[in-house]
Amino acid sequence: YHQATAPDRRRAHRALATVHTGDRRAWHLADAAVGFDEEAAQALQAAGAAAAARRGYAEAAAAYERAAELSADPDRRARQLRRASNLLITTGHFDRALAAIDTILGLETPLAQDPRLFHTRGMLLIGTGEFDVGFAIVKQLAEASVTMSDPGTAAFLLADTAMAALIRGDCAESFTIARHAASVLGDGGEP
Repeated sequence: YHQATAPDRRRAHRALATVHTGDRRAWHLADAAVGFDEEAAQALQAAGAAAAARRGYAEAAAAYERAAELSADPDRRARQLRRASNLLITTGHFDRALAAIDTILGLETPLAQDPRLFHTRGMLLIGTGEFDVGFAIVKQLAEASVTMSDPGTAAFLLADTAMAALIRGDCAESFTIARHAASVLGDGGEP
């Protein structure tokens, strides 16, 4: 196999894809692909969903990452990468999760503008030791959310910012932000 040329290996994978089903078929299609291949991308998406359903989160993340590479459509690619990043966080692969999110941010898609993506990125940066950068992202997002008409979301983001300040070692700022989160919710802490 390893002595075969790349085109011969791809032909072998294409042939194997015709006799296999499910996950094995998906991975053979992916290994047979050159450039974008929507058939392989869709098969890998299904394989990723199946793996996630059986709690094979690392396998599912790999399938979604590869599906994103094979998808020509930026929106579909972004969705696959978002699924992958969520699963990579679950499996503790924070650097790969960040790479997936950064790739999404480079795409011109609505998902690249989703505040939840920036929140996740900021929290991952904090979790991987880039406290100042991550804290700045989370704090800016929390401050912007206060002007929205959703006090529950604003309080959630402010609470995460308070936690980030605490992780950073700034107890005074943490308490100030936490009090702000409570005030956003109003009486009784109910939105």
